[in-house]
Amino acid sequence: DGPDEDELRSRHLAWYADLACQFETEWFGPHQAEWLTRMKAELPDVRAALAFAHEHPEHIRTGLRMAGALCWFWGTTAALREGRSWLVRVLAVGREPTRERARALSALAILMATIGAPAGGDEVAREALEITRSEDPERLPRALDNAGLLLFSYCGSPSEARPKLLFWGIVLALCMRGAAIVGGTALLEQFHFVIYVLAITLLVLAWRIFKGIGEE
Repeated sequence: DGPDEDELRSRHLAWYADLACQFETEWFGPHQAEWLTRMKAELPDVRAALAFAHEHPEHIRTGLRMAGALCWFWGTTAALREGRSWLVRVLAVGREPTRERARALSALAILMATIGAPAGGDEVAREALEITRSEDPERLPRALDNAGLLLFSYCGSPSEARPKLLFWGIVLALCMRGAAIVGGTALLEQFHFVIYVLAITLLVLAWRIFKGIGEE
């Protein structure tokens, strides 16, 4: 006999969970548009996989992993509330402090901040950080970045203005970094002695570190 329906659906869930994680990995790469088009076409199967995970607690960790990985998909397809709904549903079942729960909580915090529904968002972000510290420490910097998005919810800015604020904040950060690079290059070209000053400073620091180690 072949596999029963639950076995087939568990394989279906595992396949789409892997696809969602691949989407998350590739999202900030050069093929963003292609991935977005593909995931939109796969949406009915994505929903079916999440529903199966929600209905079968033994597969909830896979469902949490999948739901968390789809954060940027929900946020860029105007399906923020559907994404939040799926995250809330799977998180209600998967309550163990696992890395999958931490990532799903982090995704929920982002969607809540983007939607403009800050109520409870601080607890969500706090729990995500606490679990990440113990279960997924290598992902802690990203979790801290994600939690920072909640600042928009607590600064009193209207929800419709937050995407523009985020966009211009990123643009400003990039401009400031570019200005620092250009300014530093111009300074070195104009005043060559700065290179020697920096070199001497590094040598002095290295000597002090070496001397301190020797004294120990």
